[in-house]
Amino acid sequence: MGFRRKITRRQFIKGAAIAGGAMMMPGIPPFLRDAHAYAISPPLRKFIDPMPLFVFNIPLASKFTTQPYTGVDYYQLTAGVFRQQLHSQLPVSGTRLYGYRDHTGVSFHKHLGGAVLATKGTPVRFTFASDLPASHILPYDTSIPSPGNGGSRQDRAAVHLHGGLVPWTSDGGPFHWQCPAPNVVGASVIPWLWNGTQNVWDYFYPNNQSARMMWYHDHAIGQTRLNAYAGVATGYIMQDSNDSLAGGVLQNTYGIPFLGHPIVFQDKVFWNDVNDPLYPSFVSGLQIGDLWYPWFYDPAIWPIAKGGIPPTPSAIPEFFGDTMLANGHVYPYHEVGQGRHRFRFLNACNARWLDLSFVQEDPFVPGEPLLTKKGVPVAANVDVWQIGTEGGLLPIPAKLITGGVPVQPFLLGPAERADLIIDFKTAGNVILYNVAGAPFPGGAPIFDWFVGNKNAAVATTPGFGPNTRTIMQFRVAGTSPHSIIVPPTLPAVTVPTMPAPNGGLQVDAVAFAGQFIGFTYDPTPVDLSLNEVVEPATFTTAGNTGRLLTLIGNRANPTLLPFGAGGTYYFEPPTEFVQYNTLRIWRIFNFTADAHPMHFHLFNVQILARQNANRNFGVVGRAVPPLPNEMGLKETVTVYPGQVTIVAALVEDPLPAPTYPREAGTNRPQVPVTVGSVTVNSTLPFSPRLALLNPSVTGDEYVWHCHILEHEEHDMMRPLVAT
Repeated sequence: MGFRRKITRRQFIKGAAIAGGAMMMPGIPPFLRDAHAYAISPPLRKFIDPMPLFVFNIPLASKFTTQPYTGVDYYQLTAGVFRQQLHSQLPVSGTRLYGYRDHTGVSFHKHLGGAVLATKGTPVRFTFASDLPASHILPYDTSIPSPGNGGSRQDRAAVHLHGGLVPWTSDGGPFHWQCPAPNVVGASVIPWLWNGTQNVWDYFYPNNQSARMMWYHDHAIGQTRLNAYAGVATGYIMQDSNDSLAGGVLQNTYGIPFLGHPIVFQDKVFWNDVNDPLYPSFVSGLQIGDLWYPWFYDPAIWPIAKGGIPPTPSAIPEFFGDTMLANGHVYPYHEVGQGRHRFRFLNACNARWLDLSFVQEDPFVPGEPLLTKKGVPVAANVDVWQIGTEGGLLPIPAKLITGGVPVQPFLLGPAERADLIIDFKTAGNVILYNVAGAPFPGGAPIFDWFVGNKNAAVATTPGFGPNTRTIMQFRVAGTSPHSIIVPPTLPAVTVPTMPAPNGGLQVDAVAFAGQFIGFTYDPTPVDLSLNEVVEPATFTTAGNTGRLLTLIGNRANPTLLPFGAGGTYYFEPPTEFVQYNTLRIWRIFNFTADAHPMHFHLFNVQILARQNANRNFGVVGRAVPPLPNEMGLKETVTVYPGQVTIVAALVEDPLPAPTYPREAGTNRPQVPVTVGSVTVNSTLPFSPRLALLNPSVTGDEYVWHCHILEHEEHDMMRPLVAT
């Protein structure tokens, strides 16, 4: 029952023969082969539980009432383990999860708890600790982390503010991890912030960005995919004078509520012993209904090079769950009145894209869409405008759906956000519906769970999961309490552009110089590539695994990778350098067969164009401009296969002078820390890990990577050095 994708995904992997007898590989239990390595969740009835709401049901993190530091909001955060029931038909004892808790401990007991509400111009400082167990609650592959990751320690955790404009010491990158006492830390952790007695490694967020929804999640190398999937993630919402709880332009002029309702989407699998009785061999303390994650590399899904034997447990190229969650709850419903509402969507899936629409529920088959005679879901009478992305507000609202009919694709890749105004125009039950292929865009039928899918290992019963198309239900009745006007324009800060000769857009250099005072613009493009290769035996302690390895390459450094296959390991010396207060052009060529959501730490980018490309970094045909809902700044961008995506990278200084003075002699930025009546300037140090990679490199250490978490860790991530 072996499966192969219709597209030749590995067409660029040279010299790797696919083993014809791979299904006989040791370690693959016969009872799982037909399931293609994915144990199936129990059939949970859809739309019988209400969706938890941030603030009301999902607690925000509590800052200290008596602040130890003047002029900042101070928190204490801890990552730990707990249990919570995520659906009323799952065991009452609850699913075992990871999560954040604050100093009060309240947020620890709710999935996604501990969200932070921040204000522009008021810095946030917090002390972080890991209280994770010594053995992970998911199968753990020790063969993939880069050297120096902390050995076999599975209790590591970090805090990455996704979308944050923060100093590198607070980026929460791969080597910013911490362990429980006695506080073993990663190579990038360095004490630098004064606490009244000594320098400590607290996190510091200046919060100089405009209003937007960000999120913070774990980024510890070698286990980000596991920690984030287990639940170490939640929201971080920035407010400013345009969009604040106290009013602001959007509320006072257009009636758009500040918080709206953040909705976080995830896909998961829940374990039961019938579908995978061997799972307890790799995870201790299991209970029925706990999270399931693949523990072996199935050649029926991902080819293995001839002679390769992946370890057990093994990392996999992508994870696609069979059950959808909204705000940490399985298939919930949410009651709304007819009229306009504001929502903020976040795709927090490990690898799954969302291609969203709103469809009518079948009154005779609850939980399923009403279908036409041709089997197509009937559109609900809903209008949708997008007013912002993960980079803040758009300059002009983008109409996505009119009367249920799509105006343009409503796509959210992993880690992307959409700030939305949704108008429910007719009473009745509306299903939020997803048709994105997994992997995106081509898709594999075995990862698309819905009623009638003949390719599924187990049939889906109407009204129940597993189902990845029907995400949640809106129950529309009564009248919305909001009187929202869709604004003609929005107070967005964007890079000025104009039409390019060959299609697409280009930077308007004159307008940019007038708008971004003190910035320089370098139009010379930096060419980068996304690559798929066979994992070499020298890459891992597991020897010849034959597994897929995803990498980022730099055209200016084509031979850095030892085996010359294209792309570069994360732990090799940096090749991407940026300067603060500059605008650079990056061209990212995708030489793989799937799309990748590329995420940039430190800076935002503005998409200028996409264009068909070849393997020689050449372009084909005319370029096309970004979609209307991509016209603003972003920090996670979909890069499609067979194309080059051209972006303008706006590299802002997270500690701008004169707010943050410079140390005499070194010109390094300093953070003034005031405790009582004493102020000490804490100087931002250079990265010690960068010096280990290349002694001649001094600068601030960030990364950029694919936000398919399985790709990021194996090994589609590269250092990003800022000076």
